[in-house]
Amino acid sequence: MTHLIGLTGVAGSGKDAVAGFLRELGWASGAFADLLKMICAEAFPDVPREVWWGSSELRSTPLREGGPTAREALQTLGDWGRALDPDVWVRWGIRRAKSLHGAIHPGVGAGPLPAHRDAEGTYWPSLVACDAEGRISGVALTDARFANEMVAIRAAGGVIWRVYRRGAGLSGAAARHQSEMEQGGLPVDTTLDNSTTLDDLRDRVHEALHALVNRIGAAGRIGDRLV
Repeated sequence: MTHLIGLTGVAGSGKDAVAGFLRELGWASGAFADLLKMICAEAFPDVPREVWWGSSELRSTPLREGGPTAREALQTLGDWGRALDPDVWVRWGIRRAKSLHGAIHPGVGAGPLPAHRDAEGTYWPSLVACDAEGRISGVALTDARFANEMVAIRAAGGVIWRVYRRGAGLSGAAARHQSEMEQGGLPVDTTLDNSTTLDDLRDRVHEALHALVNRIGAAGRIGDRLV
């Protein structure tokens, strides 16, 4: 599976922004944590869906007055699953990424659809960003934080991009959680600097994708949409 990119970087570094630029080029995006978010969304139905799948800052929302935050709930659930089996979330994420590889956009036959997120957390590009048959160009996983996640992405033929932004990151106990600490020392294939403007970041995404296409000898479907 050559069209798979895992995005790593501390909270607030701009991973979702990078995924958004990839969606402009016909890529879908998802996350290993989407399964955790689905579980938490069912367990805490009064918490708005945007808290789980919206911007990183929303994960600081308390689940109840004086209670743990959404981020703490996700970290606790993730730790529980990894204690049972270190690869429990990894297997699900890679399985879903493989199922999306070359997938037909759900808008085919139903009329043009804008970029949207489905019930499982997959963020689809707009239909017009896909190829003539409505196929997506690739899949980005936006939360490659652990060594075994990166190993699994590479084993599936993917690459790892780190997103860096000066001053990004959590504080306090959340910053010391393994999901924030482990990723910093892990090797990556490309680093994207998000310390200037979003236009600059878009250009860097395009450059990195050009390099990836050239390296893997991919068909021109991706490269034709780069500007």
